[in-house]
Amino acid sequence: MPPTSNAADVMSDGETDRAVLDTLLRVLPEFDVRSFEARKGSPGFISHRVWAAIKRESPDLVLDIEEHYAQENPHLPEGPRTLLHEYVEAGKLGRKTSEGFYRYDS
Repeated sequence: MPPTSNAADVMSDGETDRAVLDTLLRVLPEFDVRSFEARKGSPGFISHRVWAAIKRESPDLVLDIEEHYAQENPHLPEGPRTLLHEYVEAGKLGRKTSEGFYRYDS
C-alpha cells in the first residue's frame, strides 16, 4: 500500500542552522513533498513510514534502536525486544537472510 502523498519530517540535531530548516520547509512543497517540522528532539524519534520499512528489512537494526531507546526509557515494555532477540538469535535478519518477519524470495 504506497502512501498517497510524499512527506518528510524535518528536524534539527540541535546545531543545524535555522536557515537550513527554513529552506527545507519552503522548498520541499515545490517537489510535492509535504514537510513537517519536529520542533523538539527525542531519543528514538523516527517517522512511522521509515520505521515500517526498517522493521520489514532488518530486525537486528530495529533491536539495536530499541535497546538504545530502552536505556533512555527504562519503563518500556520488554515484549517487543524479547521478540526481536528471538528473531536475531535465530538468524532471521530480514532481506539479509531471506527471512525475518516475512519470507523473501531471492
